[in-house]
Amino acid sequence: MCHSVKVLTKNVNGELAYCENCRKFQLTFNNLYMEFNDEELLNFETYLTNINVDYWDCQYENSTRKRIIPIHTMQKNLSLVFSKQEFDALQELVCLKNKEPQDSLTVLDIDYTLLLN
Repeated sequence: MCHSVKVLTKNVNGELAYCENCRKFQLTFNNLYMEFNDEELLNFETYLTNINVDYWDCQYENSTRKRIIPIHTMQKNLSLVFSKQEFDALQELVCLKNKEPQDSLTVLDIDYTLLLN
């Protein structure tokens, strides 16, 4: 277990941390956990920035699917899919756009449909 972990950036969906002992970046995003070395993180950041979100919006504009932006993996039968908001949050973490870790949520951060029955 890593004890020298420093959180680099954090948002509602997860965080990107760095372990000084094992020299790995640890990305936790919703129910995903990934580890990267320096080169792998840079490659993943490049991959994310090259995904054409507008293309996927057009492809599924009439779809009822919430998650339409795929990230393909090396395993042919496995792709990770994200909503536009999730994808933006993932990019924010990986590209280190949010330098200050957020400690608390605001009302706008909660994605929940309230039904008054």
